[in-house]
Amino acid sequence: MFNKVVSFASPLQLPSGGLVKIRVSSVEISDRIPNVFNARALGVPLNNTTLRVGTDTQPYLNVTLEAGLYLTAAMINAAINAAINSLHWWLVPSDPGLTITENTIIDRFVVKIDSSKLAPAYGTQFKLDMRESTTGSTFYKLIGFSSTSELTLDGPYTSSVLPVMDTQGTTCIICCSIMPARLVNSNFQQYVATVSFAGKTTASDNLWPPGNVGNDEIVYPGSRTITQANTYVVTEDGLPMVFMNGRLIVELLFYW
Repeated sequence: MFNKVVSFASPLQLPSGGLVKIRVSSVEISDRIPNVFNARALGVPLNNTTLRVGTDTQPYLNVTLEAGLYLTAAMINAAINAAINSLHWWLVPSDPGLTITENTIIDRFVVKIDSSKLAPAYGTQFKLDMRESTTGSTFYKLIGFSSTSELTLDGPYTSSVLPVMDTQGTTCIICCSIMPARLVNSNFQQYVATVSFAGKTTASDNLWPPGNVGNDEIVYPGSRTITQANTYVVTEDGLPMVFMNGRLIVELLFYW
């Protein structure tokens, strides 16, 4: 989560009289935006890291995915099976009985359970529990299933809705306490810029405005003595955006 307060060693002193305007000159953000994370400790009501696995003889155990950027069904599948392999449930670890794949024709994920691949000591029926009531997690949304999904029999299961891989949306809204409040996506924000991550799959430097297009000057109504600035980033829904790492540079210009 990016929320940074910068205090100036010497206050920024603007003219005490007359009209002052402000303009966003540029924004540079180097980012990695996770789509799997537990941000409840940060005050963000989102956790999609947890599911449960079990068998007819083994009680359900939590599998918690490491926070990160999971771009494909294969990456999710590998992370889950890595956790199951630590339990030694599969007869051949490289040939697991749980697979999650993508059907790109219909934009759905397919979960396949093949319990014949369980080691005999661990039962004859594998089970996968994605219920929000038992996991406390919305992992099911990531792969397009429902909040009551519990898969207890073999066979392929196709997700009922589109997977939500862009957990935090495809854009971030950058705000700064120096800026006047404006209405953005039905929320009043001290708006600086909106930066899109649509189609980005790796860490990148995003420059705004695109193509060095100029931004309009607006009237600055704030204090003429500025001692600090609070810069923060939110999602399109107004929630604090969670970052894995990176940097943010905002350049504002005053005119009088």
